[in-house]
Amino acid sequence: MRWFALDRGSSLPLTRQIYGELSSQILGGELRAGERLPSTREAAGELGVSRNVVMEAYEQLAAEGFLLGISGAGTYVAEGSRLGFPSRRPPGPGAPAEPEPSRAPGREEGSRACAIDFRLGRPALDLVPYRAWARLECEARLGAPVEALGGAEPEGQPELREALQAYLWRRRGIDCRPEQIAISSGALQGLSTLASLVLEPGSPVLFEDPGHVLAREAFAARGAAILPIPVDEEGLRTELLPRDSRPALAFVTPSHQFPLGGCLSVQRRVALVEWAREAGCLLVEDDYESEFRYDVGPVSSLQRLDPENVAYVGTFSKVFFPAIRLGYLVLPERLVEGYLSRRRLADRYGAPPPQLAMARFIGEGRLDKHIARMRRIYRGRRDALVGALEAAFPGRARILGRATGLHVAVRFEGLAFGPPLIESIRRAGVILHPVEDYALVKGSHSGTVAMGYSHLEVEEIERGVAILAGIL
Repeated sequence: MRWFALDRGSSLPLTRQIYGELSSQILGGELRAGERLPSTREAAGELGVSRNVVMEAYEQLAAEGFLLGISGAGTYVAEGSRLGFPSRRPPGPGAPAEPEPSRAPGREEGSRACAIDFRLGRPALDLVPYRAWARLECEARLGAPVEALGGAEPEGQPELREALQAYLWRRRGIDCRPEQIAISSGALQGLSTLASLVLEPGSPVLFEDPGHVLAREAFAARGAAILPIPVDEEGLRTELLPRDSRPALAFVTPSHQFPLGGCLSVQRRVALVEWAREAGCLLVEDDYESEFRYDVGPVSSLQRLDPENVAYVGTFSKVFFPAIRLGYLVLPERLVEGYLSRRRLADRYGAPPPQLAMARFIGEGRLDKHIARMRRIYRGRRDALVGALEAAFPGRARILGRATGLHVAVRFEGLAFGPPLIESIRRAGVILHPVEDYALVKGSHSGTVAMGYSHLEVEEIERGVAILAGIL
């Protein structure tokens, strides 16, 4: 391990500085596969930090697949984690401080009001600090210059773009300039505009299967030919990427695959970005729900590996509330001008007050506090769901994707959730969402359902699982 200096005056935590430097050394080949790292005690002594700081960085690197810990033998660099092309290193310690999941069409319409609906992607709306937000938005409206009455430019308010640049670097390791950030009215609008830029009728688009239905429809509406690639518990199966075709675009959810919940390992991330470079394919990274990671720290973005070929999509609808209608894209430099020209045709002016209010909300640290609070609450609700399922179905229910997000996928051995069974469960007062509803190629996930928990109280979760157990 090459020695490096830490910037103790930086707002970036020491753990993230160590993580960023070591992951960059691994990706760049300075630390080679099989190479042994210093022990946490040795590294802590070299860097002049506590051992716990180094341990936390090592644990995060191991969780993402960069490192392997061998009991009694030490910690080693994992195979397959080096990029085959030069990667732009993330900004150093002196850098600035700090999608919408789909649902099956028609699944929720007609639901009984009293039913316990394990719907996906629904934040706890009753816990949104709405009064504080309303005051900020009111102040933004009253304090905005008269020019704001003319509407925001298509790229969005500069205050929000600057706040997002610092926020995304601090939380997700995103390397970009504010000028690369384009504000949209939700993630789906941003995806639709991007599709109009890079796709022609008949353009092949690679898509996770099962995957995000609305995003898939946005690309299909442009006449794209959807190429489904299977996923497993670790996300997109990169060994199945096509070698004889050149898709124009590939849409992926690497931090929390929708709907199975897998997190793409660094080996698969490296394989994906190298394949995309070779194929001339733009990667679109939907980073939905990545803020809510419960068992280890946040996984770095795919954009960090290849900023020149990854378009990053984010939204405030899950971390705050859907009606805010604010999303954003971080675009490769080469796409910025073309994207904005199409945005001007589709929706020339945005609304400045919500954007100015969100810029303050981020800049004053309120968004971080809200996310930290909700992470604690959602963790408790996730634990309640996992505990209830394991108690009710010992050895029969396999829970996938529990580390991140607002839902889990549950695979029941020996069951098939066809319409008759789903309807029987609904009549008993529980609404479930089969993973098959999100699949293009049917038949591989008939025994798996996706269960959202973020919007439900613990009592509702436990009662819903009890009802489900009584039927199954």
